[in-house]
Amino acid sequence: MREQFEAWHLDRYCGGVQRLRTCVNAEDVYYYADTQTRWVSWQASREAVVIQMPDMKSEQYWEQFEDVEGESFIFPKYLGHLDAAIKAQGLKVLL
Repeated sequence: MREQFEAWHLDRYCGGVQRLRTCVNAEDVYYYADTQTRWVSWQASREAVVIQMPDMKSEQYWEQFEDVEGESFIFPKYLGHLDAAIKAQGLKVLL
């Protein structure tokens, strides 16, 4: 997560030329208050994202066929619901 933050921060605020890791003290805190505030905010934004996975055991994802013994998992339906759950959190899904 920190690598993603630093890449974003360097591109956005430093033109990609400064190394942020050299700007951290012994307590792993950025020397510049603005950078530290952005880092704390970045962490909080990532922790706030929680995705409830659809229950794979739910009957809606299982189907019986006459020519198959037992039940078969309907993977496309599950993926569709998983895709919707991810997008509901405002995240992109790339396939």
